[in-house]
Amino acid sequence: MQVIAGPATSVEVLTVADYATSRKVPLISMSATAASISRIGGQYIFRVVPSDAVQTQALADLIRSQGIRRLATFVVSNDYGIGIEEGVKAQLGDIVVLSIRYDPAKGDYREELSRIKDANVDAILWATWVESGIVAMKQASDLGLTNIRSFGAEGMRDTSFFADAKAAEYLLQTNMMGTSPSAPAETLASKQFVEDYKREFGEEPGLFGDTTYDATMVAALAIARAGVYDGAKIASQIKPAAYHYVGPSGHKMMNESGDAVLATYDIWRVAKRGDEYVIESMGSWDTAAGLKI
Repeated sequence: MQVIAGPATSVEVLTVADYATSRKVPLISMSATAASISRIGGQYIFRVVPSDAVQTQALADLIRSQGIRRLATFVVSNDYGIGIEEGVKAQLGDIVVLSIRYDPAKGDYREELSRIKDANVDAILWATWVESGIVAMKQASDLGLTNIRSFGAEGMRDTSFFADAKAAEYLLQTNMMGTSPSAPAETLASKQFVEDYKREFGEEPGLFGDTTYDATMVAALAIARAGVYDGAKIASQIKPAAYHYVGPSGHKMMNESGDAVLATYDIWRVAKRGDEYVIESMGSWDTAAGLKI
């Protein structure tokens, strides 16, 4: 194998980056957003989504727009969670009054959540894995933290949180809102992708379905430009291929670190329709226009 569309998570990318680079096999991630990846990217490590350094600007603008004065962060202790925490703190400064990095293997977060309760905050910024996040949200509910707001990035948009009714209700009660990378609204490419996907699979594309397609297409175009199935030569053509490629998730132009430059984020919230918990789109944020809700 001379080029890989993936891996999906930041932890996976960071784990295999040295191995892939030493073998001159380029990676194009469809969804790894940790800011730390920028430090190793650009030669063999690429991504068709922007860094969380950009997403945290959108998150900070959203949190400010909701009148939050005191914010706690509750994030998984890895590159993804810490990147979200540090990026938002850099944007919001003294608004962040308490920062908690948790161990997902611990399984009991009542001590950490009690500290949040005692801090008298207006909101919690969550960045968790699904399994540990569900545990934490159920415990937050038990501690009476349902009267403060919830915010999150794209990881918190995962509908797998709804598998537990108590966690889902906590998200609803705390009016969970957040950001997630998205395609520019109503472009021909994005509409065609959704139409083709539904016709082929009988359902809407899931989270990062469009960027998975785009990572694959950029890889294919880089192979064609290289003219030979060789990792080093393919890697040299990924940025030129991305520069000329506009897919369902938008224009994939990359910077020197191999990160997508242009960013559009969906502004979403947890809602309920009948007996079903759902994710609703509320607006957008992009690098040119800022926040629109």
